[in-house]
This record gives sequence, structure tokens and C-alpha cells, in this order.
Amino acid sequence: MLPARIGLRWVIVALTLSIVAPLGVLSAVSLERAWTRQRANVDRQNVATARAISVAIDTDVETTTVALDVFATLHALDNPDLSAFDNLARRLIVRQHEHEWSSLILADANNRVLAAFPDAMDTRGTPAEGWARTAIMTKRTFVSNLFSIPGMRGYFVMIAVPVIRDGVSHLALGARVRSDSFSAILREQETPPRDIVALVDSNYRMVARTTEESVYVGTSVTRAFIDLASKADEGTWDGVSREGVTNYAAFNRSRRTGLVVAIAIPRDEVDGPLRRALWILAGVWIAILAIGAGVGLLFGQNVVRVMQSASRSAMALARGEKVEPLGSRIAEIDDLSAGLRQAAVTLDARNRERDEASRLKDEFLMTVSHELRTPLTAIYGWSRMLSSGQLRPEQSGRVGAAISVWRRSRIAAQPSACARVGSPSVCANHSATIG
Repeated sequence: MLPARIGLRWVIVALTLSIVAPLGVLSAVSLERAWTRQRANVDRQNVATARAISVAIDTDVETTTVALDVFATLHALDNPDLSAFDNLARRLIVRQHEHEWSSLILADANNRVLAAFPDAMDTRGTPAEGWARTAIMTKRTFVSNLFSIPGMRGYFVMIAVPVIRDGVSHLALGARVRSDSFSAILREQETPPRDIVALVDSNYRMVARTTEESVYVGTSVTRAFIDLASKADEGTWDGVSREGVTNYAAFNRSRRTGLVVAIAIPRDEVDGPLRRALWILAGVWIAILAIGAGVGLLFGQNVVRVMQSASRSAMALARGEKVEPLGSRIAEIDDLSAGLRQAAVTLDARNRERDEASRLKDEFLMTVSHELRTPLTAIYGWSRMLSSGQLRPEQSGRVGAAISVWRRSRIAAQPSACARVGSPSVCANHSATIG
């Protein structure tokens, strides 16, 4: 509930704030909308980047697949000639050195390794993790999940193709690829230095990573990522990296290989500029608010000072004291001060006229009183003698004639007395009384 009386300065401050505050709110709303649009743009860019990197991975896998398909058509694999296989595999591995092939393996539908180069003694006749059966049964290229080999450094992925003869597939040819090669592909992509790009297999184990590869490759991804990626082939989320950095992230699953590319951008890189802009806007708004309030207070103080001066001048005018109202640059308030000064001048003039009239009346009465006191004393004495019968008849006649003569002389002398006094109205009233 508003108080019954509000100071003018606070009214001016309230008016100032009512103008400045909506501007700040409007700016904040505009920035918030810009922030939302920026976030949507970041999500779209992350998804597009994840798609592009996924295509790069697919391209690399396709390069390996093409080389394996060519090898699978050679006669050395009709009835596997192990010596011919080793000779061909040696040359193929040398040519595919940039793809980090560590071994070429030939296996049957029972997942038994029939031939391998260059580590034939270690892998021939041992199970092959199910990749061979899958490639033979589907007659399609198969990319395995991440695995490790005891005694060998690092992690590997099998890329396998079926060996088809007369439409029938009995064998599978696979290239064991080091996970380092996928990490190299991820690092070759044009992403900001602080972005994190990772490659994840269908078991949600990390196959490759652009940073801290030796620490995190082979480990499982976060539960939040697993929950999201298990429901869709593409999406975005807000997450926390293994380093504890909050990120805006996106992922894309390759329909060809089943590998998932995930990219994470530190939130500070996205929100930092907007957050700084928000703080700058808040600081500017607060500064404008403070300046507006200060100007309002100063302006209100000036107006209040002039209004208080006018109020004091009005009270002084009522008491008949000297009036000195302050002037103002505001026309209406200055007109009020000028009006009070003019009223003081007019009232002072009327007071002087009143005082002069009172003085003249007193002077007239003093003059008349002085002129009448002496003869009236004698008349009063003779009148008492006449009324008491103390005079003889001949004396009474002379006294009455003398009184009549005196009255006529006083009436004749009245204009000169009035002229000295200078108050015709007073003289007129007195003449009527004497007459």
C-alpha cells in the first residue's frame, strides 16, 4: 500500500527507473534468446561434425575393405595356399602401412585361423573372436569391437570381408587394425584444439580418442552416453567428460560399421562469450540505472529545493515578511517563483498605502482635536451656565450669537484643514458630524 505522501524526488526516481528497468529486461530477454539460438546452432554444428567424422571413418574402413576384397579374389585363396598367402599378405601389408595393419588373417566359418601374416605362429588354429563367422554368414564387411591380445601392446579392431566363390562363402579375410590408426584419423579432422572427439564400438568401449588416448582407449563410456546412444543413431546431450569438463556433446552412429563418433565442446567455449556479454550488459545496465537514479535524485533535489523555497516564501508572504523565492531553469517552477515575488511587491505597495492612510487619519484627528479642544472647553462652560440659568437674559443672547458665529467659522475653515491632512473622505464624514 502506497503512503499518503510521497516525496517528489522519489517520484522522479521511480519515473527514471520505470524507463531504464524495462530496457534492461528487454536486453536480458534478447540475450537469452540469442543464447538459446546459439545453443541450437552448436548442437547442429556438433551433429554435422560428428557426421563428417563418421564419414571419414567409413571412408578409411572402405579403403581397407576394397584392399581386402581385391585380395579375396586372388587364386591363392581358392584352396588356401599358405605360402602364396604369406607372400601376397607381406606385400599388401607394406602397401597399407599407413592404415596401421598389424596382421592379415584367413579364417573359416568355425572361427579357426587358417593363415596369418606376419604373426602366423601366434594366431593359426586359434579362435578369432567370432568375426570370421559373422562375415561369412552375412556376406558383408564386418567391423569388430575393440579387443586386445595378450603380450601385444595396444588395442585392435578386425575389419573382415567374406571370401566368396560361386556365390558361396566359406572363408573370411580380415585385417587386424591398430586403434592408433583411428585416433590419427580423428586428429586429422579440423576441430578446435579443446574439442574432444572419440570413436566408440557397439559395446560402448572407446576405440580411439583425440586426447588422453593412452588413458581412456579401451575403457567404457559414461552411463549417460550409453543410455542415449542405445535409443538413437544420432543426438545431442550435455555431459561431463572424463576430465571433469562440462561439455555440449553430439554423436552419430555409422550404419555401415556400427561405430559411433562422439564430439564434445567445452561449455565455456560456447557460453563464455555470451556469459561475458551478459555480465557486460548487466554492468552497463546497473551503471545506467545508477546514473539514472543519481540524475533523478539530483534533479528531484533541485525541484524540491525550489518548491520548498516557494513554500517558505508563501508562508513569509502571509506573515508579511520579506519574500525571496529561488529561481529555476524549469519554466513552470520559475513562473511560480516570479508570481510569488510579484505578489510580494503588490502586497508591499498596498501595505504602504494602508499605513499612509492610517497615518493621515491619525494626523487629521490630532489636528481636529487640537483645533476643537480649546473653543469647546469655553463653549462647554458657557453651555452649562446657560443650562443652569446662571446668566442674565442679555448675556444669554450674546452667548448664543457667539456660538453660532463660531460654528460658521469652523465650517468655513474645514477645507483648509482637510487639505493639510489630505483625506477628503475623513473630512466629509467629519463635516457631516459638525453640521
